[in-house]
Amino acid sequence: MLFVGVISGSPSTQSLKSFRICKNGHPHCAFAPGLYPYHQFAGRPLQDFVVLSDVLTPGPKLEHYQSFLSEVISQRPDTNAVAVWGDATGSADKSRVWGGFFTARTANVLGKPTPKDAQLIGLEIDVLNSSLPGVFPNDSKVGLQIVGFGHTNTNAIELLTEAPGGKFINGINVQPGAIAPEGTLFGVAPQKAKLRINLQDSQFDDAAILLSPNNRVTFRHSGQADASIWRDEIFEGHLVLSSGPSGLRITNAENTRNLLYIHPDGRIDYSSVVLRYYWPWIAGAGFLIVSLAAMVLCVLIRLRRLEATLYPRPAALGPWCFANACPVRPYPVPSSIPQQA
Repeated sequence: MLFVGVISGSPSTQSLKSFRICKNGHPHCAFAPGLYPYHQFAGRPLQDFVVLSDVLTPGPKLEHYQSFLSEVISQRPDTNAVAVWGDATGSADKSRVWGGFFTARTANVLGKPTPKDAQLIGLEIDVLNSSLPGVFPNDSKVGLQIVGFGHTNTNAIELLTEAPGGKFINGINVQPGAIAPEGTLFGVAPQKAKLRINLQDSQFDDAAILLSPNNRVTFRHSGQADASIWRDEIFEGHLVLSSGPSGLRITNAENTRNLLYIHPDGRIDYSSVVLRYYWPWIAGAGFLIVSLAAMVLCVLIRLRRLEATLYPRPAALGPWCFANACPVRPYPVPSSIPQQA
């Protein structure tokens, strides 16, 4: 282990200018303070105050290894106990500060090539709950809590990339079984905001939102029936619209006219633009259907009368006894029809 410290000031007002601990030949030890070429800041000036540089040398498999561990055991109720606290203050105009900075990377160090593959996790947060479940009215158990103070802030969570590389396969990934059956995947308490989800100007090759059959997009008002849209599994699937308690409306872009208004009992409201625009065609089609039905009925009646004239039947057989449904018997041949020799 190597200790390097630089002291400045008079003996009565001595202060520590820099402090480094290097172990097992870490390459950081070979550089002057602030000159170690970190991947993110290669070729740019850096400066250090306290540095802990460590190397995990080859050996048997370990379940866990840490270079730095800070622990606190709290025996004091109603007190926030913090094991690690990073605080950064910007006191100059245009200053940029980070309360914490974590890096997980693969690299060519110690004279060895960059590994072909390795698992990289920038930050893992474990919540080990052996007390009551974190559901109301019990105390909460939270993996990551982000609290804003002061004036309006920008983003609570922000994903960036070093273009053109470093992209992520998933922005947020929830593994199977991670959410309790009675839980919510993404819960948002009542808010007064302009937008809830904004996907404007984004292009998705497959779909912006992908849902499986029988999973509804539901609009709910307390004490009233839901309105929803989903795909069912009847035959090969239908798009299903479940109307609201007062029916279904399709409006113009300004929501000032009802293009189609269907009441809960299926009646189309007369205020519907579609009905008023197409009612002559609908009435004409209805009149045509009724006329065709009347003509077919008239033809059938005339055919029945003609058959009764040509082939009269005994009254006992009934007026609706046709040749293919009555007992076979000889019929008198009218004299007006020539008989075969």
